[in-house]
Amino acid sequence: MKKYLFILPVIPNYRFKLFKRITEIFHGIEIMAGEHQCIGPSSSKESNKIASLNHNVICLFSHKVMWQKNITIPAIFKKGDVVLISGNPRILTNYLVIILAKYRGLKIVWYGQGWTAGSNNVRNFFKRIVMSFCDVVILYTEKEALNTKLFKFGNNKLHFLNNTVDTEDIFSIKKDINKDMLDVFANNYNLKEKKIILFVGRLEGKEMLNVLLDSLIQVSSEIENVLLVVIGGGSCLSIYKENSISKGISNNILWLGPLYNEKDLAYWFLSSHCFVYPGAIGLSLLHAFSYNLPVITHNNLKNHMPEIAAFKDQHNGLMFKEGNDLDLARKIITILLNDDMRINYSSNALKTVKDDYTFEQMLERFEFALNDT
Repeated sequence: MKKYLFILPVIPNYRFKLFKRITEIFHGIEIMAGEHQCIGPSSSKESNKIASLNHNVICLFSHKVMWQKNITIPAIFKKGDVVLISGNPRILTNYLVIILAKYRGLKIVWYGQGWTAGSNNVRNFFKRIVMSFCDVVILYTEKEALNTKLFKFGNNKLHFLNNTVDTEDIFSIKKDINKDMLDVFANNYNLKEKKIILFVGRLEGKEMLNVLLDSLIQVSSEIENVLLVVIGGGSCLSIYKENSISKGISNNILWLGPLYNEKDLAYWFLSSHCFVYPGAIGLSLLHAFSYNLPVITHNNLKNHMPEIAAFKDQHNGLMFKEGNDLDLARKIITILLNDDMRINYSSNALKTVKDDYTFEQMLERFEFALNDT
């Protein structure tokens, strides 16, 4: 039986279920990962059930590159077995794994983004070279797969997942929440008659929440009952709160801090009118779409994560000029004051997920790609 070795930086909460399901489908899987990494999320508390977690990722040379500790390919992996690596070209140990796997006749799977926010053509070119040495490449979205041309160093096979959130859990939770429950929730938080804008994400500056705060000045002058709900914590939270006071919009903002329980999040998603993410959007897009929420985000596609492939302007949301708070304000006002448009975008948002971005579809595509080795 073919054996599989997965080498991952971490297994965060939003990816634990995917890899747990994969280990249930392919019984000969060994996973090496870290409890934490120097940049990005840590592994979920449950990850030790499916992985060895003594392979932390450390940063070198002022965070320019990374090294994953204690990485090796155990002797039990023979010719024809498979090694999957996380497709981050900054992790130097990946190159040693590729060389060793090639020498021992193992199949190599590259799993990761074909394009990432803020990337450039030089980095992308180098990434394509490295991917071309691998036997199978699994990219996040179909759009990336269509736009990625590998160099034919070997018999490469290109696959995509259409990366998404745990739609199984979200759809199940949505079924259990009825209108009466939402009415009680609205009364508890004084949300009745409010036009609610939702933001969910880490507050570290890259999300560009300051653009949304500036836009709220204009929005609140035209829509008095508007409320921005901010879910998330981070190093910029206190700065943003101070800015909201100085801008005179603090009464139009509800700061909830971080929420991680999907049931708690569900009530806010289901009570909101639109989801706004002024920075580089990723899985948050599919999270909002799964709750029928239209999304407003900026129009510079190169400064988004791969999941932006699911977005279609004036179909499941609206785009504004990157960094332009006045244009963002116009788009927010448009969607809040046009119920027919908002309802249409909401329907399209959910259809986008059900057609191409469910968890079940992502899992099936992952399984198919591994079988293609």
